[in-house]
Amino acid sequence: MIITASVGVVKNAEIHFGGPSFMNIRIKYCVPCGYRKHAERLASLFRSRLAADVVLETGSFGVFKIWRDDILVFDKRDTRGWLGKLGFGLLPNDETLVKLLANKTSPSVRPSP
Repeated sequence: MIITASVGVVKNAEIHFGGPSFMNIRIKYCVPCGYRKHAERLASLFRSRLAADVVLETGSFGVFKIWRDDILVFDKRDTRGWLGKLGFGLLPNDETLVKLLANKTSPSVRPSP
């Protein structure tokens, strides 16, 4: 289920921040790890700075992944190893992620599952 909203929170659903855009971004985040607020803040930032269409997707087990146009550009597990998979380790700062998405460069680029 995708819900279009300028700002909002919906339980057990994807949150879709939409509008005219030139890139589609999807963020999958771990709910038990408390990454929801970080994902929502990034969605707002990507929408305002990159004019992106952003979808938030809930997950678990330490997941924090970001796709641009269906290409994985950040995966916490890949950048932080198994500690990242377990929810340990820091996420990159907002500016690093904005640059990563704007430049379409990544240490872990591959098609989304």
